[in-house]
Amino acid sequence: MGCCTVNISVPECISTLILPVGLSEGDYTVRITDRFNKAYNKEFPVDGNGDMTISIGAYPVGLFTRYSGAARLEVFAAGEQQLIHLCDNQYNHITLTFYAVDNETETTTHTHVCNN
Repeated sequence: MGCCTVNISVPECISTLILPVGLSEGDYTVRITDRFNKAYNKEFPVDGNGDMTISIGAYPVGLFTRYSGAARLEVFAAGEQQLIHLCDNQYNHITLTFYAVDNETETTTHTHVCNN
């Protein structure tokens, strides 16, 4: 069983988010659930290193801004939720928040949060 969540702060100017999810190579369904509980499902690949490349442009404009609130990211394969392996921990989902930046070289930061 995985830990509850990991919070990741992401610059809102990026077009692609690369997450080290630690899953086997292949295509997975990424479910993003917004603050209004509306879910968006899109397929994205995981490479041989276990990194998932998510195209921000595949989702509705405005979903990933500092004003949109937190978004919940879950990963599925064949309808089954997958545990996300990040930094030697397993998580059921990732909570994404976005922030404004002054330049486009900003990097993504993450903080582990577990309530159980």
